Amino acid sequence: MDNITSRQGVAHFSSRNMRSIIESIVGRDYYIANMDECLRLELSTNNKIKIRSGVLIHHGNVSQVKKGTYDEVSYLNGSQGMKRIDLIVSRLTKDASTEIEKQEWICIQGTPSESDPQAPSYTEGNIQEGDLVDDCPFAELHFDGINVTEVKQLVPVARNTEELEAEIDELNRKSIIAQSGIDWIVERRGKYFEAYGVYSGYVAANKLYAIDVQLPFVVDDLIVAFVNPSYHAYYLNKWYIN
Repeated sequence: MDNITSRQGVAHFSSRNMRSIIESIVGRDYYIANMDECLRLELSTNNKIKIRSGVLIHHGNVSQVKKGTYDEVSYLNGSQGMKRIDLIVSRLTKDASTEIEKQEWICIQGTPSESDPQAPSYTEGNIQEGDLVDDCPFAELHFDGINVTEVKQLVPVARNTEELEAEIDELNRKSIIAQSGIDWIVERRGKYFEAYGVYSGYVAANKLYAIDVQLPFVVDDLIVAFVNPSYHAYYLNKWYIN
């Protein structure tokens, strides 16, 4: 086993090592880090678009437009009476002889069409898997005539750990479970869960027992009290986590 994070006096930590670690934490796709201006796109002139500050994570590779700065990408103007879609990619390349890697913005021009333009193809590679070119499809520029009518960002902003924890907590706190005509709404409140449901239809009894309702855990003898036994009911009960 190699120790890749400790100082050893010789070069031993590679870009491949770093990308593998980033992929294991963030994921293997394309993401914009939730920081700075999140690589916001801004049309600046008739043939240039600005990419504001932020961080792009691309197959584990991390690249940055520094805070307080922006990058500019050039494109060719559209054609009168024609539609077109151009694709802006973040291109990662590796020199096979020197193994030096470089990242840059590239605008791939689409083919003009009178009615149904298609985005151009790009190089689907992965430096981690031995490819020498790896494009991240970052944004589309939609042309109608000579003008850009839409700028469509293609890469999502990644949620941070705090946001993911909040989302998971909300999912754990509230669930909807359908059973025997009742949609159970289960909400977590601190150390206990509460459930309530609405029933439509005729019921002769004034209580209904939901045995072994499958939640994040199994609940026994869930009691439902009816307001009107003939049509609608709601629940008023709670149980605690052991």
